[in-house]
Amino acid sequence: MIVKKLILLFIGIVLAVGVFAQIVPDGEFFRSLGDFMIKNGQSAAALSAYEKGLEVEPGNKYLLNNLGYYYKDQNPLLAEDHFLAALQIDPDYVNARNNLALLYNRNKEYSKAIEQLDILLSLEPGNINFNYDIAINYANRFYYQTKTYEDLDYAISYFKKVYDMDPDFEHTLQNLNVLNEIRG
Repeated sequence: MIVKKLILLFIGIVLAVGVFAQIVPDGEFFRSLGDFMIKNGQSAAALSAYEKGLEVEPGNKYLLNNLGYYYKDQNPLLAEDHFLAALQIDPDYVNARNNLALLYNRNKEYSKAIEQLDILLSLEPGNINFNYDIAINYANRFYYQTKTYEDLDYAISYFKKVYDMDPDFEHTLQNLNVLNEIRG
């Protein structure tokens, strides 16, 4: 209860200072405010802050990404729309593209996740997380959807890349062993 009162007091002070100084808070202010609210368990207030930020600055890719992340659990289609809107503004925005890939993976849309991860790897080829994630998506697509050796081979090759980068990363060696058994 005290945190909520302090937050409301803080917002009131900032808005009052803005009114007196004739300063209008920008999208970044509302993004920071929304992030603060999320960290303090005030998700409804965070949503309001993000939406207000988009009213002030409609093309703010960071706000669009944060709204996508906010909606990822309760409304995946709305989350996808926000991530795609952020990427329309900046196709190289890594956080939004990664969030979109994770959303597709979670929804078992492995081909779409792979598509996003291919782009991410073109931007950051040495990123171990992206290499691992694409390996997982190829493995999942092989196991649950296609049963093609092409997907299996891609999964193995990306797991090998990850293993070369860091032999102790996640469950890379276990995944490689299982996939090689299937392949063999």
